[in-house]
Amino acid sequence: MQAACVSDSDDEESTSKKVQKMWTQYEDKLICNNTRFDVIDGNMLKFAASARFEDFLFDAAMIWKVDLNRVDPGDGRTVLDYVQKELDKYKGTAIEPKLRSYFDMLRSSGAKFSSEL
Repeated sequence: MQAACVSDSDDEESTSKKVQKMWTQYEDKLICNNTRFDVIDGNMLKFAASARFEDFLFDAAMIWKVDLNRVDPGDGRTVLDYVQKELDKYKGTAIEPKLRSYFDMLRSSGAKFSSEL
């Protein structure tokens, strides 16, 4: 919010527009490299799914409505592709329902598989 210059007086629509603008402008820099993250230069949304940062993922998809369809050069996948891969990996475990909720939320917010772009 601070990076997008959102102030306390901004309403939800204004906040969303400011975050969208900042996200679009700096999309190539909003990446993450972490030893607990399996994508080199992966976008922050994939990292949020990987690290189970549910609030951030929810805000990005449902409130700020940022572009969910960036294909990372490092793995050739979108965030929806990434969550599907995680779902396949954790099928039948306690984490599966959480990942399914991420998948459903992203899909309902317009996220696509890279093959759909």
